[in-house]
Amino acid sequence: PGFCYGLEPYPDAKEGMKTLLDSGAKAIVVTSPWTSDSWISERIEWLRCHFSIDRTNIIFAGSGHKALIKGDFLIEDNLPTLQDWSRENKGYGYLIDRPWNQDATLLDRVDSFSAAVEAVLRGQGAAE
Repeated sequence: PGFCYGLEPYPDAKEGMKTLLDSGAKAIVVTSPWTSDSWISERIEWLRCHFSIDRTNIIFAGSGHKALIKGDFLIEDNLPTLQDWSRENKGYGYLIDRPWNQDATLLDRVDSFSAAVEAVLRGQGAAE
């Protein structure tokens, strides 16, 4: 218990989410449930505290199941998850640059959450 509470959001994620929500976009957070008994309740509270996300706008789905969630865009840091989602959806997928996905070569790689939000608000892929 308590692990989730200690996590820091990605740099500029709070500002990016606020910009997205202020634009009128509806944000549904799809996050992995992990295996801890306390993770889900902690994650709900963490998302509320950091991003003002209501629990009704949070979906818990393992990385292998995120492709089942339909949407206009997905901002993700896990390449296989993003690839699966992109195959099943017509929206744009944005891979946030992280140490564990450096070998990925995608046109829609973004270096920050705010860069992904800017691309979403333009209504296009990050490379366009």
